[in-house]
Amino acid sequence: MVLGYVAGAGGALGVPLTRTVATLLDSKKGSLTNRAQCAKEHMNNDLNLGLKLSVPAAAGVVAVCKPDLATKLAAKAGNYITYGVKEAVKLFSKGGAKGQIAKAIGYMAKHPTRTGVAGLALTAGLWVLNSIVNHANKNGRINQKYEDAARIESQTKNVVLENPAYKNQVMEFYKNGGRGIY
Repeated sequence: MVLGYVAGAGGALGVPLTRTVATLLDSKKGSLTNRAQCAKEHMNNDLNLGLKLSVPAAAGVVAVCKPDLATKLAAKAGNYITYGVKEAVKLFSKGGAKGQIAKAIGYMAKHPTRTGVAGLALTAGLWVLNSIVNHANKNGRINQKYEDAARIESQTKNVVLENPAYKNQVMEFYKNGGRGIY
């Protein structure tokens, strides 16, 4: 799934369109109205993931095109990371681990650019992982929502619409005893 986004613009558009067509053809989603709503939400979710994944990719492009800027940014990030680790060590370290932690801090202080690159890469990796997990979770919720709506449709033989104006009209129709609003 994610490989479609990494492959470039064609792949980034291919995944949402494939899921949209598959959703429109899925008989478990009920009526065409229900399937169209589901396809719309899936496409929105897929494009949202594509935008989120383009942020670290853009950062990588900037790092390649402007290495001086990337080096400065990595050095600053490394200094902040080193400072944060030093403060954390002051708060939390007690006992025999101080020697190893001091060595690590010394290395980080001597090489702020490497530390910054590692910190930024870790942050970008966690960003991508979080985006993918949230996307998969939302896909499951979308499918469940529209499969439940299809089940209700099949049991009541009515199309379930989520349009609030339509719901208000139906409620008004029943309040008036089935007359007066049309």
